[in-house]
Amino acid sequence: MMNSEKSCRQIGRRPYRIQKNCTPIDAGSESLIRSKGIHCDFDDRLHRAFSSTVRQSSVRSSLGKGIILTFGAFSIGSGLLAMLIALITAFAAEITSKAAIIVPVIMGVIFIGAGVGLLIYSRKVKDFSSLCSQAEMLCDSAECFRFKFKLLRYTYWTNESDLESEVTEIYADLGELAVEIFNFSDKWERAEYAYAALIDVNGTHMFFFFNDEEQ
Repeated sequence: MMNSEKSCRQIGRRPYRIQKNCTPIDAGSESLIRSKGIHCDFDDRLHRAFSSTVRQSSVRSSLGKGIILTFGAFSIGSGLLAMLIALITAFAAEITSKAAIIVPVIMGVIFIGAGVGLLIYSRKVKDFSSLCSQAEMLCDSAECFRFKFKLLRYTYWTNESDLESEVTEIYADLGELAVEIFNFSDKWERAEYAYAALIDVNGTHMFFFFNDEEQ
């Protein structure tokens, strides 16, 4: 349980409409933000809080991209090695079963395919990180909205027979829209208001959610 000024209510299922932080926002969610939030000035304090949120997201994306690239390269290397083993086996052995050749080839194809998929996905992560960096530079054109919010906690188990498989997701309930909060801290428990910044980055409508509590 959290000892906090703002209680975190346990819920039995995920909210119906969820918006992830630091991601593009769809027209329906944007309409709710504009209609339910209170438009406010983007003052220096909000500007600092917004910049901190964007930088943290960009850093996480860069780390994620590095990990994905590492696994992608490892997967492709393992696939090529498996293919090489199959070729050596085929040419070196006088009597070789088909399985001794086919199995490494299939494994090689699978590993190479997975590696290529990871490399392609890393490009998407790179593009997302670039959007976040551009958003920080374009923050003067951002629209900011203030919300009273409630904290929601959704808990589930990936394996119901294993208590250690518990997963907890925290959401800020804005009424008809909930925002998932990553890297949850007691700042959210202390905060009276949450803020949503909308900013257009090269035609992509981006959504950033933060509070202005000091560390």
